[in-house]
Amino acid sequence: MTSSPRLTYCTNVHPSEDLATLKESLVRWTIPLQQRLAATNRVPQPMPLGLYLSARTVSELARPKACQEFRDWLAERGFEVATLNCFPYGDFHGDRVKHEVFRPGWEDPRRKSYTLEAARVLTRLMPEGRASSISTVAGTFGAWSSGDDYRKTMARHLGEVAAGCARLEEESGRRLVISLEPEPLSTLETTPETVLFFQEFLWGKPGREGAREAGCPEDQLDQALRRHVGVCYDTCHQAVEFESATQSLAALQEAQVPVGKIQLSSALRLEDVDQNEEGWNALRRFEEPRYLHQTFVRDREGVIHRFEDLSLVPADPRHRRHWREARVHFHVPVDAERIPPLATTRSAMREALHYAMDQRITDLFEIETYTFEVFPDFEPERLVECLAREWESVAAEMSPV
Repeated sequence: MTSSPRLTYCTNVHPSEDLATLKESLVRWTIPLQQRLAATNRVPQPMPLGLYLSARTVSELARPKACQEFRDWLAERGFEVATLNCFPYGDFHGDRVKHEVFRPGWEDPRRKSYTLEAARVLTRLMPEGRASSISTVAGTFGAWSSGDDYRKTMARHLGEVAAGCARLEEESGRRLVISLEPEPLSTLETTPETVLFFQEFLWGKPGREGAREAGCPEDQLDQALRRHVGVCYDTCHQAVEFESATQSLAALQEAQVPVGKIQLSSALRLEDVDQNEEGWNALRRFEEPRYLHQTFVRDREGVIHRFEDLSLVPADPRHRRHWREARVHFHVPVDAERIPPLATTRSAMREALHYAMDQRITDLFEIETYTFEVFPDFEPERLVECLAREWESVAAEMSPV
C-alpha cells in the first residue's frame, strides 16, 4: 500500500446510523467541505472519503444493486471511497457511548460477520487499481479481555476474515487490509503488545487455524494472514500512551506488520499539572458523558498513572502532587498546536505523518476528529470551516517543499 499518498477525513464526525442518514450527512457537510477545499485547490477530484459504515448501513449495502447505486450516487457528486471505519458497530452519536464503543469485540461472531460484509461492500465501492483498509477495534475493552484465551479467539476470528479477504482479492483484484486500531486501555494498546499479538497469535497457531477453517489453502495461510490484517496507527492514541511515533512505526516496520492507514488526530495535553491550576480547570471542562476519554498522567519520576476516563481523575489537588504531564484521549483539531491554556500532541501527529511518508509505510492518511459535537462551547455552524482548516493544514504538511 505504497502508491501516491491519499488524504481523507473520517465521516464518523457526522451522525450516520443508516444509509439515508449517511447520505444526508454527506450532503449537509461533505459537499460544502469539498466546495470550500476546491476553491483553494487542496482537494483532488474525485475527493477521497473515509466512510464510517455502521453495521446497519453495511447490511443495507450488502445487496449488490444497492451498493452500485450508492457508488454511482457518490461518483455523481465527485467522491470516491478511500477507506472504511468499522470500529463502532453502531450508535456512535448516541447520548452515552463510553465503553459500548468496544462492543461487540473480536470474541463475538457479530464482529467477524460485520467486518466480512464490510469488506465485500468496500470491494464494490473502492476504485480499481488501489488497495484499501478497514479500521476496526483492536480486541475489546482491555479489562474484559485479559489473558491469552481471548487473544487466541480474536486471532482465530481474524484468521477467518483474512481468508475471506484473500478470496475477495482473488475475485475482484482488490486488496484490503483489516486494520486493528490500538487504543488506550483496549486489548491491544501499545505497539509492543500489538507486535506480540501478530507474532504469537495471528501469525501463529490460532490465526492459522482460523484461516484454515475458513477454507484458505495450507500453502496460502501465511500470505493471507500477513497480507490482509494489519494496523491502523492512530496518532492520538499512541501519543496518550507516551509513545514515540517514529519508534512505534519503526517497530511495526521491523516486525513487518502492515500499516493499513494512519489516522491523523491529536490529544489534549497539560504540562506541569501539579503547578498549573488554570490548565487543570480548563482540562476538566472537557469532561462529557458521550465518549470515553482515557487519561494518562506521567509524574516527575516517569511513572505513568492510568485512568479509564477524565471524569475518574481525582479532583483533590493533593493527588496531583508531582504530576508532570497529562494526556487525554479527546480528539482535538489537528491544526491546533494549543487550545489555550492547554497544549495538544500535534507534534506527534506531524512526526508520524512525515515518517510514514518518507518511509512509504502506507498511502492512506485519514483525519479523524470526531468530537466536535462535544467540544466545550462548539458552534455547530462552524463545522465545515473547522474541517477545512484541518484538511488544509495536513495538505500543506504533505506538499513537497
